[in-house]
Amino acid sequence: MFGYIKPKPCELKMRDNEKFKAYYCGVCRSLHKSNGRTASLLLSYDCVFLAIFLSALYEANVSTEEFRCILHPQRKDKYLKDNIFVDYAADVNLILLNYKFADDRRDEGSITASIGKLFYSRRFRRLMEKYETLCTKIESTLKTISLIEDSKVDLMDDITENFANMMSEIFAHSPGEHAESQIRILREAGYNIGKWIYVIDAYDDIEKDIKKNAYNPIVIKYEKKSDESVGTFKGRVQEQIEIDLLKSLERLCLSLELLKFVGDTAILENIIFEGLYSKTKEIIYNEQPVRSSWCQRRR
Repeated sequence: MFGYIKPKPCELKMRDNEKFKAYYCGVCRSLHKSNGRTASLLLSYDCVFLAIFLSALYEANVSTEEFRCILHPQRKDKYLKDNIFVDYAADVNLILLNYKFADDRRDEGSITASIGKLFYSRRFRRLMEKYETLCTKIESTLKTISLIEDSKVDLMDDITENFANMMSEIFAHSPGEHAESQIRILREAGYNIGKWIYVIDAYDDIEKDIKKNAYNPIVIKYEKKSDESVGTFKGRVQEQIEIDLLKSLERLCLSLELLKFVGDTAILENIIFEGLYSKTKEIIYNEQPVRSSWCQRRR
C-alpha cells in the first residue's frame, strides 16, 4: 500500500481533525470486524481518503461511537459506524493488500508476503465473490503492469495509464446509487488520483530501486547514466516530475468542481488542496512548504 494521501494537520481545525481520526478508526474497525485483528494493522491512509471522499459525495451516515483501541487502551476514541463507504474502503484496502502480497512474493520472493497471502486467502475469496467485476479488472490491470515492468523498457506512460484506470474503477464501483454523469466524474477523479499516486511512488522509490536493480519507470524513461549519482539524476528530473504531479492534481480539482457534494467537505478539501500539494513538495524537494499560491487559487 502507498499511504501518501493524508491531510495537513496544521491546516485542519480541531473538530475536523477529530472527524478524520473517526474515519481512520472506522476503516480500521471495519477491517478488524471483517478480517480479524491483524488486518487492521495494515490500514492504508489512501483507503481512508476513499471513505472520506465518498461519504462527502453522498448522504452517508457519519454518526460516531466511543471505544478503546487496543493500541491506546488508556483513552477513549471515536469511530465512524454503520457507514457503507467506510466498509467499502476497508474491503478495497484488503483487496489491494492481497495483490501487493502476490506482487512482492513474485518480485522479491518475500516470505512475509507469502505468509500474508496464505493467511488472508479465505477472506480474499469472499471479497472476490462480493466484488467479482472489480477484482477481475484490478487483477487484469496489475498483470499488465507486471508484464511491462518485466520488459524493462520505457513504457512509463502505459503503466501510469493502467494504474490510473484501476483507481478509476475503484472509485466508480463504490456502493450507493450513482447517476451516469456522476460515475463519469468519479472515474475522472479516481483516474487523476491514480496517476498522482503512481508517479510520486515511482519518484520516491528511485534510490531504493537503483540499489536493488529493480524496475523504475522514471529511471528508464529519463535514462539514468551509469556515472550519474542518484542525487544528480533526481535533480535532473525533479522539475518535470513536479509538473506531471501538479497537472494531475489540477485535473483532480477540475473534476471535483463538477461533483455535487452533499456532506462535509472540510477534510476532503484539506487533503486535496493542502495535503497532496505538501506531499508533492516533500517527496520531490524534501521540503515542507507553507500554504501555496496553488492551494489558494484552487480554493
